[in-house]
Amino acid sequence: MGNAVHALADAFIDEPAPATDTAPAQTTATPAPEAVVPASDGPAPLQRQQAQESAVLAQIKALGHDPQHLPKNQPGKRGVKADVRDALGDNPMLKDGTKFDKCWERLTGFGDLKYEN
Repeated sequence: MGNAVHALADAFIDEPAPATDTAPAQTTATPAPEAVVPASDGPAPLQRQQAQESAVLAQIKALGHDPQHLPKNQPGKRGVKADVRDALGDNPMLKDGTKFDKCWERLTGFGDLKYEN
């Protein structure tokens, strides 16, 4: 039985493919648009973290505070951070999870936000 299987397999391998009378169909696909976006003469777009930080700093200023001289929180009262968070509540860049807190920490760590002594 083993020889019959090999003979059958050899017959299929040695036979040429049947010829077709029709030519392959021609496609008229349009070429794909260029994936590379040409460089613009304008400034580079802001990265996500930079945009978040800019939004927080702008909101602090809009609330009438100097980011370099933020007032300390009074015991039992809302502070500047809570006011900024509420004002930016609809901002999709800062809305979810801990994005706002991480942004605030970055700004404090970089020295962009300082509390008065």
